[in-house]
Formats: sequence, C-alpha cells, structure tokens
Amino acid sequence: MGYFTLSWLLFRSWRATLPSIDLSSWSLQWTTIAWLMATLVASLDEWHQTYLPTRTGNIYDVGLDCLAALTAQVVIWLYLRNRPVLRERRA
Repeated sequence: MGYFTLSWLLFRSWRATLPSIDLSSWSLQWTTIAWLMATLVASLDEWHQTYLPTRTGNIYDVGLDCLAALTAQVVIWLYLRNRPVLRERRA
C-alpha cells in the first residue's frame, strides 16, 4: 500500500510540475516519471536493508513494490479515462 500511495503522490506532483494542455487528462510522461521514481525508492530501500542486521534486502520485494506502483498508475489511468469531462457553463 505504501508504494501505491507513493506512486499516486508522485503522479500528482509531476502533473503539477509539468503541466499539459489539459490537467484532467492523463500523460504517459507523468506516469513514467512517477513509476521510475517509485522504483528507485524501492530499490534504494532494499539496498539499505542489506546493511541492517535484522533485515534482508530481496529483489522480489523490489518487484512487489514496483507492481504496487504500477497498479497505482493503472488505477489513475482508469479513473481519468472514465471520469466525465466537466465543461465550463456559460450563462
């Protein structure tokens, strides 16, 4: 759940940092950067755990964390794809 949330928050931050024409849409650039950053954090966390006597670093844990981050991006894509477009009402 932690890497799902991290990936979601990274997507939101990159959407604000690298604005597109329509902020309600989805961008492959935002998704790619968010997923890669979450993957980097997962890799660094597992590498750090190899230095702790009570923990072990495992490549399979990195894979699970990356899968959670990717799942977040798919959920975001599905949500934004199915969300009704709000149009400005003119009086």
